[in-house]
Amino acid sequence: MTGSTPSPSAAVRYGNFLFRYRNALFPAVLVTLFVLFRPRFPRESERLDLWVDGLGLLVALAGQALRIVVIGYVYILRGGRDHKVYAEDLVTGIGRVDAQVFEPA
Repeated sequence: MTGSTPSPSAAVRYGNFLFRYRNALFPAVLVTLFVLFRPRFPRESERLDLWVDGLGLLVALAGQALRIVVIGYVYILRGGRDHKVYAEDLVTGIGRVDAQVFEPA
């Protein structure tokens, strides 16, 4: 036995790529979407567009409220460490899990 680890799956390699280049990749995708697609009302209804906007705002506010609760529960070190996904502690809902490093193989 050589002790070598198996190569990561395509999904893991893709996730590592997105994590490493997230600061440049996602703004580029957003600008591309703005350039290629013209905004229009869903089902040609301005009223429905306002309802969809309101629903989107509620979802965003709910996400921010959840984020505030989680950050208030325990400080989360984010952003990775040495270009790897990293979490000092994981919030599991009941307690904490010791430091975890998710290393791309």
